[in-house]
Amino acid sequence: MSTALAISRRAGCVHVPAFSLQAAARRDLALRGVPLALEGEGPLRGRVVECCARAQDEGVQEGQTLAQARAACPRLRILQADASALAGARHDVHEALLEISPRIAWSGQGTFCFDATGLHRLHGSETSMLVAAVEALRGRGLVARAAVASTRFVATLAARARPGACVVRAGHEQALLETLPLRALAPPLRLEQVERLELLGMRTVAQFSRLPPDGIADRFGREVARLLLACRGEEPAPLVALPATDLPRAVREMDEPLAGLEPLVFLLKSCCEELADRLAQRGMTAARLEIRVALDGGGEDVRVLTPSRPLAAAKTLLALARLELEERRLRAPLIGLALSILEEAPLRGLSGELFGGSLDVEALASAVDRVRALVGSDSVVTPAPQAAHRREARVGWSAYAPESAMRAAIATPDEEPPDDLVAGERLLDPPMLACVRLPAAGRPGEIVLPTAERAALPLCGRADIVACAGPVRLMGEWWDGGADVDRDEYLLVLATGGALRASRDRRSRSWTLLSVLD
Repeated sequence: MSTALAISRRAGCVHVPAFSLQAAARRDLALRGVPLALEGEGPLRGRVVECCARAQDEGVQEGQTLAQARAACPRLRILQADASALAGARHDVHEALLEISPRIAWSGQGTFCFDATGLHRLHGSETSMLVAAVEALRGRGLVARAAVASTRFVATLAARARPGACVVRAGHEQALLETLPLRALAPPLRLEQVERLELLGMRTVAQFSRLPPDGIADRFGREVARLLLACRGEEPAPLVALPATDLPRAVREMDEPLAGLEPLVFLLKSCCEELADRLAQRGMTAARLEIRVALDGGGEDVRVLTPSRPLAAAKTLLALARLELEERRLRAPLIGLALSILEEAPLRGLSGELFGGSLDVEALASAVDRVRALVGSDSVVTPAPQAAHRREARVGWSAYAPESAMRAAIATPDEEPPDDLVAGERLLDPPMLACVRLPAAGRPGEIVLPTAERAALPLCGRADIVACAGPVRLMGEWWDGGADVDRDEYLLVLATGGALRASRDRRSRSWTLLSVLD
């Protein structure tokens, strides 16, 4: 007679609240005990994206403008995101948790999961294991929460919702979900998805987990369906452990200070060749790099480089680094140099490169990086069509990537354009307000643009409308959680040639120009 030993799977999670803020502030002792907030980047610039507990106690909230946050807390210190500090914090957390478990996974939003099966024997108990993890991060200047449960999903929810160390015993997961509000699922749920579920009477995570799975994907999307299965104890994917943390790094030290760009480029050349050799041995490319220069007289100059395409060749690595240093010179001679890889990506080719193509991706990436060095990385974008009910919402922008250009160059269109789009129609981004009088019997119509909008259209402030088509009524979009749409669309033919597509809101009676037909 044989017996099988059943092993109960256990998963742990460590969550660092306001991870980017803590990473930016942990090395500065002067910031200890000061209310802090982190300003967003890109479209969130000028708003609070993270804040510490002390700032929250004084009325600061995520999403506030900086003026609102300072009004609530005059002592508030505003910090900027630091990519180098964030990468260093991730590295430190990974190193600390390797003392707890050999398999660590990064889940985003300051959350790290690990395989905790059987580790209670090594640490004495699961509680002792979690306390050791929290204390290890405290020694690295990070305040964290930790939890262990039967699945990574439940452990993540517990770590985000419960301070300190939380042990969810096997079979007690549902009791925890009964105490968590539905908004504990945001993220990964978007706020509008949470609000739609609340309209159905969902108030807790446990109530959400009891929804019938049939039709959830069709009504709410596959993301919500996967989340429902996770609430029921099904892991969405296996734990993928982080790779080794010894990312390639090249260091050079000088006996005498060096001044000028050319000596620095000479040192960078040997560093880039060393890193390129190590990347080739690993079959990887550099997705993000850091140049750290020790300056004569004290202090450092740190630059984080994010190429438009992951790089592997020494020549392109050096060109990217030189562009950065040409645009922003060092403020003092250097006595040391370190070139580090902060993030790797697997080495792979693009579809179409095997048989050649009309697009030289390496040359394109080099040209894009030169433009980004001149105007800033956030200023180089590419159009991204959006699936939307409203015409003007079909215009979007995303960060430029040469891979997208290659796919566009070799792709064969496999679907027809929407029936309501006309050849030569150019959507306006953003749509423009205008004063419109439709033509009537015996007199033409008129369109008048505000002064601020005139430069974007080939009009001298006003133009006659000789004919119009419409209205076409458009209603809806309440299902996306946005404002209900109720408007009429018209096609306006101008006396100067060409046409405009415009809409009139049926409630406010205001006119908006949506597109130009050249």
